[in-house]
Amino acid sequence: MKIAIDVSLAVGESAGVGTYTRGLLEGLAAIDAENEYLLYSYLDFAPSSRLPFPQKPNFSLRMLPLAEEHWARIWARADLPPKDALEAVDVIHSLFFNVPKEYRGSLVVTIYDVSFLLQPQFHTEANRLHCLQGTLNAALYADRIIAISTQTKKDLIDYFCIPQERIRVIHAAHRRIYYPERDVEAIRSALERLGIFRDFILFVGSLEPRKNLKALLQAYALYVQRHSGEELLVVAGGKGWLNDDLSQIVAELGIADRVKFLGYVQETDLRVLYSVAKLFVYPSMYEGFGLPPLEAMACGAPVITSNTSALPEVVGDAAIVIDPRDCKALFQGIERVLCDDNLRLRMRQQSLARAKLFSWERTAEETLAVYQDVCPEHYKWSPRRG
Repeated sequence: MKIAIDVSLAVGESAGVGTYTRGLLEGLAAIDAENEYLLYSYLDFAPSSRLPFPQKPNFSLRMLPLAEEHWARIWARADLPPKDALEAVDVIHSLFFNVPKEYRGSLVVTIYDVSFLLQPQFHTEANRLHCLQGTLNAALYADRIIAISTQTKKDLIDYFCIPQERIRVIHAAHRRIYYPERDVEAIRSALERLGIFRDFILFVGSLEPRKNLKALLQAYALYVQRHSGEELLVVAGGKGWLNDDLSQIVAELGIADRVKFLGYVQETDLRVLYSVAKLFVYPSMYEGFGLPPLEAMACGAPVITSNTSALPEVVGDAAIVIDPRDCKALFQGIERVLCDDNLRLRMRQQSLARAKLFSWERTAEETLAVYQDVCPEHYKWSPRRG
């Protein structure tokens, strides 16, 4: 079977769709040497950027660059790739909100969330319209929709009236690079390079309003007022959209000298941060899945996150969950964990156990089952064991 997968947003995107794409491809490459994979991108990128893609005989990459004058029109319609841009394939798997409506073969689409409907204030108008059109196209034209959480499946049924038998819940996972870092020299080197010389609380995510970083800053400021602890708040992540002036906020809260904004952090350094953080906090308002808490747990970090959307589904009983709109509850959770060494140790053990339930190989196996479901006559694959 020949499977075409859209990888357009996998390069240059360190979170979200980019992380999902790289993880799924790693999982497929690890378990399937029989089916043929055509990876395609309508965005051109430098040859040096292609290294993250599987270097396997059954994987190939094709560029489908769009002329600039066609970009805005086709993007607005969320209808990519253009008709006849790909040679004959058995299945197209679109990994984001672009659905080739005129494709006549089997079509699978992954949908991550419907935050553009449930949290419209956290999106630009252009992004809301693009996501809405893409999800509508998926509802109309996809043979199967992969939802990355039960929460997303429920939202697709509730808001788009998609029959539940057309939706498969397949969880995302943390990549293999996330595990407890125990190399003392690697830890020392990374923290020195990042300028971190004290215990710290960690937040990882794009700096956009939906991530609710402002509430974390307020809760942390309250913690600083009531305790003499020396923990920093370390924020790792690139700027998103509709971002408040965070520098002004931390100045007004009187914590400018205690908050360290790192921007984008390489994954090897991020593994160190997750591994040695005294606490990881992720008070997002809404997530279709929530990879940062799972990555943190895979590295053994104690986790506090929100009790909303798919986040409880991801962390299970291994984390403390709070109402992200309740700044006092967030402060109390932070205080409780930082002031109890035994609790932190127990949460670290629970985090590691929870993270073992997720893997990209499992995600790939379940995704291959979807390909088999929509295209049984061309399907071939036998799982590798051992």
